[in-house]
Amino acid sequence: MNRLTLLRAARTVAALGVAAAVTVALAQQPARSAFTGTTGTAGSSVGSAPQFCSAPQSTLISTGDSWTDSAAPAATHGSDTFLKVSSAGARTWIRFTLPSIPAGCVLGSAVLSVRARTPAATRNIDVYRGDPAAPQWASGTITWTGQPSGVGTAVGSASLAAPGWQNWTVTAHVAQQYAAGNNGFLLKDRAEGSGSVEQIYEDLQNATYKPTLVLTWN
Repeated sequence: MNRLTLLRAARTVAALGVAAAVTVALAQQPARSAFTGTTGTAGSSVGSAPQFCSAPQSTLISTGDSWTDSAAPAATHGSDTFLKVSSAGARTWIRFTLPSIPAGCVLGSAVLSVRARTPAATRNIDVYRGDPAAPQWASGTITWTGQPSGVGTAVGSASLAAPGWQNWTVTAHVAQQYAAGNNGFLLKDRAEGSGSVEQIYEDLQNATYKPTLVLTWN
């Protein structure tokens, strides 16, 4: 190997080292512009993504909730200090104000958490999203008769045997809320219409146990 070839090889190694170091630095300190490093050898280059997601998780608190009752189809329950789901026909409604999607990010996961005050074990509670084509519901006015339909694929969660947080992974629902409109979430007993097993959940008026929605960004 002659001296010129050795010199070219050394330059290539040095350039790749610099490019790698810059790429690592960009990963540690997220930027919003693309980077490309080239070597002295034609066709050799290294680049970085044009954007990096550096957003933390978004923890949202319910901005509205209520429940509806088939036994009192015109009644409102927005002022109650609890939420109810019953196989006899009681449904819970919860909404969150979604933040703007952070620059350079996509939704990785969304987890809805509601604390069960008096759960009933062996039940399955399904979550749907409210039909975005229906009028927007409000805590003080939603009734059984006037509630939207639940749309999307049900996301189920087994009810607890003791008080605690019940969780649902609702990533697909939240993605559709961003894409098609947000009309909250509907919680209902999977076996609605059979028996009269009820569960009580904490609502947004509880200072410690408000319903939450945690969004993780990628």
